[in-house]
Amino acid sequence: MEFEIINQKKNPFLNREEYQIKISSESSPSFDEIKKELKKEPELTVVKRVQGGFGTNQFNAEVFVYDNKESKDKVEKIPKKIRKKMEEEAKKKSEEEKSEKEGEAKSEAGESEDKLKEKTD
Repeated sequence: MEFEIINQKKNPFLNREEYQIKISSESSPSFDEIKKELKKEPELTVVKRVQGGFGTNQFNAEVFVYDNKESKDKVEKIPKKIRKKMEEEAKKKSEEEKSEKEGEAKSEAGESEDKLKEKTD
């Protein structure tokens, strides 16, 4: 995979660097491969699009690299489908934690009842 940066400009208003990249590859490169080739921090890198022509092995990619996580979170929005999935996972995790706490409380209550029975005997 050949990797060539065509255009790089700093956008101080959005706290990011914007890259236009030309990629020569046999197959369409994944977003993760592009992030790895760019050698920037992956958490702050957003690949906007990868566009290829029909029948060619040339691809153009548009990539944004943010200065910090706060500016990335402010500008980039999470798609509804992914946001919903994240909410479901958080809900499931909180329910598991609740059930674990209830289980611990029940086991502690059972232990204290056993101690009371032993004292009365």
